[in-house]
Amino acid sequence: MKIIHFIENAPKKLKSIVALRRRFKHLPIEKFHELLSDVGSLWIRCSDQDMDYLKIECDYIFGRENFVTHIIYPYDEIPFYDQFEINHEFILVYAKHKAIWRPNLLPRTKAMNDRYKNPDNDPRGAWIPSDLSVRTYSDAGDFEIKGPHGKIFKPPQSRSWSVNQEMYEHLLADNRIWFGKTGNARPMRKRFLSEVQDGYVSKTIWTADENPLEKILTLAANQNSTVLVL
Repeated sequence: MKIIHFIENAPKKLKSIVALRRRFKHLPIEKFHELLSDVGSLWIRCSDQDMDYLKIECDYIFGRENFVTHIIYPYDEIPFYDQFEINHEFILVYAKHKAIWRPNLLPRTKAMNDRYKNPDNDPRGAWIPSDLSVRTYSDAGDFEIKGPHGKIFKPPQSRSWSVNQEMYEHLLADNRIWFGKTGNARPMRKRFLSEVQDGYVSKTIWTADENPLEKILTLAANQNSTVLVL
């Protein structure tokens, strides 16, 4: 892994691409592209005034197909304008080859894991109930479910169950269907903490209490990657 970090706590005037390009004339966008490994990524922090122009230039150099996303990050010092207070800036993300670049998962938080409980003392451990229905209707998912006390449940209107009847019977036999503590609640599917992935996918809106550099490195740093952070 190779990390090239040009600016960590730069003065505010250096956070726009115009100022960055003035300061780093010897490193144009083309050079950033050359420095990246095949699984590398470029992360550029910029204002909304410069974002559109920067993206056009990066699209030209990297190819539009290698644009990953733009992240919205809260601005720590809010400049006042007549029309709006600008309270965010952007982080543009490009990959050398988006088709093979994959960000890492973020570590699961204690709050996420604490949502999982085990009210029925399932030997597989803590779990969380999830909706057994989906918005997309299908004939295969339109059937009646009989609860443990004989109560009949149908999918909500304009919805269907997320599984067909054969799969439902399999889940029921494996104790993966929950009808609530009384056995009369709408059926839910049990999702076990032991079966979820070790991390979670990052959202594109970050919060002010997060360190953007640390988060970028968590997402992008791998053994054979180059990470460019501006």
